[in-house]
Amino acid sequence: MKILVITPRFPFPVVGASESDRAFGIRQFIRLGYEVKVITKISADRLVNVEPIKKELGIDIYPITYKFIRSRWPEAKKYLKILLTRPYFLDGAAQEYSDPELVSKFTEILKTWQPDYVWLDMTFMWPLIKYVDKSKTKIIIRSQAYEPQHFIEEEGWSLKHFWQYLGKLYSERQAAPGADIVVAITPEEEKIYQKLGAKKTATLALRGLPSLLKNKRVISQSFPLHVFFAGSTYGVKHNRKALEFLLKKIIPLVNNQAPGKFIFHIIGRKFPQAFQPYVTDNVAVANFVPDYEAAMVNMDIALIPNLAGRGMQQKIFEPLVRGIPVITSSRGLAGYPFEDGQHLLLAETAEEYVAQLLRMQDYQLREKLSIQAIALSQELFAQNKMDQIVTQAVKNID
Repeated sequence: MKILVITPRFPFPVVGASESDRAFGIRQFIRLGYEVKVITKISADRLVNVEPIKKELGIDIYPITYKFIRSRWPEAKKYLKILLTRPYFLDGAAQEYSDPELVSKFTEILKTWQPDYVWLDMTFMWPLIKYVDKSKTKIIIRSQAYEPQHFIEEEGWSLKHFWQYLGKLYSERQAAPGADIVVAITPEEEKIYQKLGAKKTATLALRGLPSLLKNKRVISQSFPLHVFFAGSTYGVKHNRKALEFLLKKIIPLVNNQAPGKFIFHIIGRKFPQAFQPYVTDNVAVANFVPDYEAAMVNMDIALIPNLAGRGMQQKIFEPLVRGIPVITSSRGLAGYPFEDGQHLLLAETAEEYVAQLLRMQDYQLREKLSIQAIALSQELFAQNKMDQIVTQAVKNID
């Protein structure tokens, strides 16, 4: 079977959760025996990354440079022109998929290669749907987040954001009924696509999680306990908000109530200099960790405030599948069945986070959470389970 994958921002090398999911997804299709071709959007300075990956994977990859996103026009002028001429492209990301160069390559491959399936890696790729002859090729849309909600939680309300929100809402309402199946990233978001009129739906978690699954984790009994928070980059607003909450509210309370018991590790790029005054003696900041796996072996607890953003937060689920005891908020679970006190500890306020962290001094509690988080993760995210979801999604539309 042939599958044509359309993916944004070339996902190699992997630098974040979105890239990880899409890169592992391409490898998964190849491993499952599909004939694969890929069209990807890319910035001009990263074109050199494409040829080595083509050779490694043994597939055709067609890079198309960004046009709208990289335009030199002032942002206000770009959006005013869209509002007056093509308001359905107020979600600026969607306009990239009306790019004549990309459309030409897309329709050429549809005609000459005749794929059985088109896999669109984002809902904002809906402009390509109209070019697909559904009697010959089925459309699968992957959603990595319900974009209108994710966007407004990230950016907040303003006049400009209101118009962009409407554009993203339009994208979702075009994508859901236009696909043969929508593959959401969380159970909560699958329900949203059902309400939006998707013909069929499925839930597929982050596809990089199976590679991180552990059978058992050694739980240390020594003190101080090493607590970490890992945001891929603090240029992302929800990561920055969580970091601020941690540095300004949680850590000072912990240091007051349990001095010397915890060392905090902040991992991720673009640490804001404005937060430097809040870095105390027991806080270690690492913009880059050369051996991430080795660093995780030494961590005792993942403390992950989740204040904004939608989709599936890798920084929550990655420690869970590794068996690292986790403290986070209920909203971050997005419908996945991890339970408070069984697989992790939940908190909402700074005081609750501190109380749960103090509970984590109990070795037996940490060991229990680790064992049970791994067991549930094996049920949900094992490679054979993820493969089954993909193959079943394909079968459901045949």
